[in-house]
Amino acid sequence: AGMSWADVGGQVRQLKAAMQAAGRDPSKLEVGVRFPISGKPFAEALAEDIEPMTAAGITQLYCPVLGPRTLADARPRMEEMARAFQRYRP
Repeated sequence: AGMSWADVGGQVRQLKAAMQAAGRDPSKLEVGVRFPISGKPFAEALAEDIEPMTAAGITQLYCPVLGPRTLADARPRMEEMARAFQRYRP
């Protein structure tokens, strides 16, 4: 298995501490990850992982769209993903 969100959070905290020690503003750090494919429906996986990802300091999420070969085929999947994110928008 890969790293846990807690492991990622520890690394983000170390990086932010190093930034601060170097006189840089750690709040400016953007941390992006590729959303892991779990085999679960996207909305379910997102609901399970959004809080631990946020706590870990993740600020950007890259979500793969697997399967579709054309833009027309990808549209329903992308719309599903957009709906899943709606509840987390400020």
